Amino acid sequence: MRITGIPGNTVAFRGRTYFDEKADAVFFNWTCAGFDLMFQGSKIEAEFVSSYCSDKFAAYLLVLIDSGTDNEYKHKIKLDKQRAFYTLAENLTYGFHSIKVIKITECQYATAGVTQINCDGELIELSRKKRKLMVEFIGDSITCGFGNISHNADDEFSTSYEDGFQSFAALTANNLDADFNCISLSGWAVYKSPYGRTLPDIYSKTDALNDPALAEWNFKEKQADIVVLGLGTNDSAWTGSDPVKLGEFENAYVNFLYDIRGRYPGAYIVCVLGSLVIPEHPIFERVRNAVQRLSDNKSEFLKITYVDRETEGLGCGHPTIIKHQKIAKTLLNRLNTLIYSIEQQ
Repeated sequence: MRITGIPGNTVAFRGRTYFDEKADAVFFNWTCAGFDLMFQGSKIEAEFVSSYCSDKFAAYLLVLIDSGTDNEYKHKIKLDKQRAFYTLAENLTYGFHSIKVIKITECQYATAGVTQINCDGELIELSRKKRKLMVEFIGDSITCGFGNISHNADDEFSTSYEDGFQSFAALTANNLDADFNCISLSGWAVYKSPYGRTLPDIYSKTDALNDPALAEWNFKEKQADIVVLGLGTNDSAWTGSDPVKLGEFENAYVNFLYDIRGRYPGAYIVCVLGSLVIPEHPIFERVRNAVQRLSDNKSEFLKITYVDRETEGLGCGHPTIIKHQKIAKTLLNRLNTLIYSIEQQ
């Protein structure tokens, strides 16, 4: 089957995706974006396109076969060509099987688009699912899972060390059995950073880094119930303890909160920060101030404990899976309380 748009009857896309006519592909570039399908057969393959330019920054996909069953199997695909067919599954017992394809590397290093899907049987029309809880994660390298599968703090980063499906965001959402989006980019900030640009500047776009039309994202189509805002780490390296810079950061943060609130009027907003910011940094107070200035009863700040290098380790200078699991546990404890409130409404 050739993908000629964003179909919903046999292929269900997740995350911020768009169809590019020139490439004749649906792109799913953000962390943990991808698609789900069902097919009857024993083998299935897909043609993917990518902006691949080097092994260091190649896009990686996680393929989950028959997820949630006793026969669950998963493997990774490295998109090491700009256009090629890759096997999703083969040598299966002929019958009905589910496939999940998830991009586990981040948006800014290499794209991933699908042009066609072929199997030795047929794709099965998907049943309409009951709406799940929707969580949106907005963040930086930590949310992306930068370096989380490295075991060496001094490793030079490459996308082979990044697994967004094992980030605290995916771990949290999957534990909740929730749909989720990740809008996250390593090095990016709320206001200013020595390492990158600001996420608020591109937040409204489907994919401002790669979408040639700079299309606006349709926030009304799928409203988030919970937004987890995990920015500020990169800003802290720029602000230091300078009160002027911290004040500018606080203003930018509260402006972004107002932007998010305008797009998701009913969502709970949980602001998280801390795993790579020293506990005494004054930026924590500024985030708390920003949350208070939003002045609503559906926003809060949750401080994450600073990484323990001895017991939790670092990968490429970032939290490892061990720390991501602990962050997810902390966040889950809070979100479960919020979800109870949502269910009572």
